Amino acid sequence: MVSKNSRKTDESFGSSALLEWKVSIAPMPEVVSVIDPLIKILGGTDNEVEMYARKNYRNGELQSLRALGFEITSMPHLNQTSENVRKVKTVQVLMNSVFTQNPLFQEPIDSVAARMIHIGAEALYGAGRCQFEALKKVCLDIVAWFGDHLDKQMVILESPLGNCVPVAILRTLAERANLLHEIKVWNAPRNDRAHKGYTIEDSANAIKSEIGESSIVVYIDDAITGTRFVKCFDALNKVMKNRVLPIALLFQDASLASSQFNSLEKRTTKAKTTFGYQNTLVKIPALPVFKLDNGPPFKWDSPVIWGESDFTAGKRKVNLVFNLIELMSFVIEDLSEGGECIGLLETAWRQNTEGRQFRFAPGLTQNSINHLKNKVEWQGCLHSLSAMGKTKYPNDFTGNIDSLNQAELVERCEWLRDTFVEQAKNKILEHEAWFLWNAFYDTFSVMVPLEKFKPARDHIYSSCALRFNDTIRSYHEKLIDIIVNS
Repeated sequence: MVSKNSRKTDESFGSSALLEWKVSIAPMPEVVSVIDPLIKILGGTDNEVEMYARKNYRNGELQSLRALGFEITSMPHLNQTSENVRKVKTVQVLMNSVFTQNPLFQEPIDSVAARMIHIGAEALYGAGRCQFEALKKVCLDIVAWFGDHLDKQMVILESPLGNCVPVAILRTLAERANLLHEIKVWNAPRNDRAHKGYTIEDSANAIKSEIGESSIVVYIDDAITGTRFVKCFDALNKVMKNRVLPIALLFQDASLASSQFNSLEKRTTKAKTTFGYQNTLVKIPALPVFKLDNGPPFKWDSPVIWGESDFTAGKRKVNLVFNLIELMSFVIEDLSEGGECIGLLETAWRQNTEGRQFRFAPGLTQNSINHLKNKVEWQGCLHSLSAMGKTKYPNDFTGNIDSLNQAELVERCEWLRDTFVEQAKNKILEHEAWFLWNAFYDTFSVMVPLEKFKPARDHIYSSCALRFNDTIRSYHEKLIDIIVNS
């Protein structure tokens, strides 16, 4: 996943020419041609373009960057809103692949990048001003209420990533008001069925042990569909009865069914009586539509302006081992069924680095993978991998790690590879096990970005919310500064 050593070379084939090209270093003139117009959108200079072009970009990375850059630079400048949108999209692309080697790896802050990142944060605020102003008012009301109840400590639950921005605003305003408060990070899984394993309620019990008995727990989050909010609140309220103050944020463009609204209203109305606080169910205005061309107007991808990107939250949710197991399941299942992944894999295997070309009889790749998948008893194999992953990385499973460096990243990928091959060897020959692994790895390598893969929603593991490095996190911090000082 992170190096060419993640696969084993097949002696009869060698190495894929396509994959070798994707990981090779791109020529600097090509890099300049791609990043120059993007950096200039954020006010960068020629010298700054040259500085960032010196970084080693792999061809595959530059290919993705070129496609994203073309989309952005093709946007006409129609008005201030369209310009804000363009700057927001630009800064998010640059933060992911240009301003830092890896957004999650800690490194000294880059003041040049931070300057341009702040321009992007200002543009995001301009694009979503109506929602940010409404959110600030919600947080001011909470702080004012706690100011009248100084005998109670406020514990604010951060449930990444959706409520990171509301929590950051609330924390800043509480600090300014000298209120006694504490932030607790709650990385809850999505699973609510005990027979499947680790549940939201289990996670709620774990966070309860960190919270004082006399504290009032503030759970503020968006309620786009309402389902997740209700599940989380119910789990918290069950283990901390009448101590959890829910603040549900409703959005006019969200797909909230009447049954879910009734569930939310029932819980938030009861909380009004319990706490004497009235603003437990708050309507946030819809984002304005915007024009990017002479066609119909566009809407944001999400009805929540701060829900657009993990950069806005200042953290990224990952669970490398268990996400990769799910991804492996998706890829091998798709390959065995003759899905879209077959075309990706056969493209990767069409030519090796020595120039030899290969053709595939119709159905051969699919049938070979399906045969091996059945022989290894695929679902049982995945279940064993997950169980061993939980034992090997218990803190990953419960979401209790706060950083991940390059060595730890490589170690987890290599553990998964080696463990899978050892498991598979119990049912098939070693070279067949490596064939199955290489089929997954090579497909994964050409399908990035993972547009078609979506992790299971009700998974039993928790994702870890890892802070971005200081350079990238300055986007989040600048945005919070603008909101609270506006």
